[in-house]
Amino acid sequence: MIRPVPSPKLLRLGMVTQEDLNKPDSDYPLSPEYTMGRLKARHLLTEFTKRDENQMFELKGLKTRMVYR
Repeated sequence: MIRPVPSPKLLRLGMVTQEDLNKPDSDYPLSPEYTMGRLKARHLLTEFTKRDENQMFELKGLKTRMVYR
């Protein structure tokens, strides 16, 4: 399961909220579910185009960038 960790620094920086930490486990994706979703978002393309560096992938509230440099 992929969920936020209870880190004092992340709480202080506002990257994680207490509300995020109190959500039940079922609100977060399982690792295989996340991996398959990201693979489909990345590889199931109908045309070849340059990817936007700010394109985000989101699954059950978990957001990650699609392009890294």
